[in-house]
Amino acid sequence: MSYKVSVIVPVYNVEKYLKECLDSLLEQTYKNIEVIMVDDGSEDESGKICDIYASKYSNFMVIHKKHEGAGFARNTGLDHVSGEYVMFLDSDDYIDKNLIHELLENIDYTNADLCKSGFRKVLGSKKVIFEKKHIKENFINSASVRENFIPRIIGSSPEKKDSFEPSCCASLYRTEIIRKHNIKYNSELSLLSEDLLFNLDFSSHANKVSVISTVGYNYRTNLSSQSQSYRKNRFEVCRNLYLYVGNWLNKNYYSKSVRFRLDRMFFLHLKVCIAQENIKFNSPLTCYKNIKNICNDKLVEKVSNEYPLEHLDLKPRGFIFLLKKKMTLLLFILVNFGVIKM
Repeated sequence: MSYKVSVIVPVYNVEKYLKECLDSLLEQTYKNIEVIMVDDGSEDESGKICDIYASKYSNFMVIHKKHEGAGFARNTGLDHVSGEYVMFLDSDDYIDKNLIHELLENIDYTNADLCKSGFRKVLGSKKVIFEKKHIKENFINSASVRENFIPRIIGSSPEKKDSFEPSCCASLYRTEIIRKHNIKYNSELSLLSEDLLFNLDFSSHANKVSVISTVGYNYRTNLSSQSQSYRKNRFEVCRNLYLYVGNWLNKNYYSKSVRFRLDRMFFLHLKVCIAQENIKFNSPLTCYKNIKNICNDKLVEKVSNEYPLEHLDLKPRGFIFLLKKKMTLLLFILVNFGVIKM
């Protein structure tokens, strides 16, 4: 295989893990890669580490920019890629040495525009706490991508857990499609899950998508990261995401069954919004008021009342029931006794 792969690494204040991330790229069995490190205004030693790797290895380059978030950092990286395929690797994560080779091997066989693999969640010193391995599947034309792949990127159906994670990591994308359709990342500061929106835009132009059973991406669970810490506008950005994707579905004439997948994703985000209302972050009264505002929100009320609960397991069904009945006090108690967690 002669494909060139561009790996974009957005970097922001990750000096503790950055070398392990970059070393995992040096150790790849597939060697025709370029690494584009985008230092997003780091305030620690991350920028200097990038400079060292760029000076030492000819296929590593670094771009320093002001802090705007990972999505815009990836956009900066996209402006500099020269490979036929592009991968996104977060700077506190790392990949197995054969991942790029196995993704490309499948692309070489299927001619896929997008190839997606599984992932692990690791804690601290590589302690695996979760692993997601996919069943190998090929979506062989644009109709198959539209009808069978895109809905599962949005979320699981009410009947079963059949979603693909919306993350752009652990995947290879054909650069030509990104350039031709000017596909860019939104800011995660206003819309949660910029990865999902990128995947929707890309997949809507893809002719073939392949999913492989390889598990080679190691996602580091950082308990101090934005996804694990208090975020004042979390409910607002979750709501914005729901409305944005809902409008996208309407414009592309998707059925009610796909809307239910979006609803289920919304409930997962709402769970995190409520779970963060813990008295370790705010006063009890503020936590209670914030949970009450979520329960009384008209969009939450509408989605909760319309969603078919009968197919769900007991825990998610119970959570949605509490939302539906606006049981603010009980939700507050469950959060602060550790029953509902982020």
